[in-house]
Amino acid sequence: MDDESRGSGEPQSQRAYVTALDKARKSLFQGDVEYDDLHARRLRVGEQTPFLVTVSGSWKAPPNGKPHAPVLTGAEMGVKFDCHGDAECTTDPQWRQPVLNRTDHASWTCWITPHAPGPLTVGVRVTAYRTDTSTVLATKEIFARTYAEAPPRSFFATLWDRLRTGWGVFGAFTTGVGAVWGTWSLVVGAVRRLRRSRATGEDPSAPTPEDAAPTADEPSGFQ
Repeated sequence: MDDESRGSGEPQSQRAYVTALDKARKSLFQGDVEYDDLHARRLRVGEQTPFLVTVSGSWKAPPNGKPHAPVLTGAEMGVKFDCHGDAECTTDPQWRQPVLNRTDHASWTCWITPHAPGPLTVGVRVTAYRTDTSTVLATKEIFARTYAEAPPRSFFATLWDRLRTGWGVFGAFTTGVGAVWGTWSLVVGAVRRLRRSRATGEDPSAPTPEDAAPTADEPSGFQ
């Protein structure tokens, strides 16, 4: 084969490929991608939570109220997940499944494990491939957002926190009672000195030992 015939054959093959690719894209039809509402799920740190995505060959409003979006189907469909945040996403090994007719549907599950509390976004990329090839016919990306919660505290940890809080309140109460009692003792001592000074004519400014505020090792009260 000479250079001229080989040169004319290559564009012809390229045109055939482009024509077949265009035909494959035009054969796609609108389907539906449905996914779990992560806002309704309680994702906690250290716990695995399943996140289900279903691609159907026809558009329909899900009766369960799950979020969904239109997507082109009629080919081999692939779904890939991407966690944006401090979390791990584990997916099914079979990420390409056929959705060739309007009655077909396929599902994928992603297991989400948060590592720290905070906002979390899961990206879902739905791609239609030309059969048995890596050629992309159409792609759509959606995002599911949620918030990862801290793990629930154990019973004993909660009990210990309440006990510590209770002892703190009790300590503050006893300290306050002691301060009030000391102030009351000083007032009583001052009244006694005033009465004694009126009775004897002495200077009331010098407190006697019995009028002083009681110490921690000495009982207090009226004599």
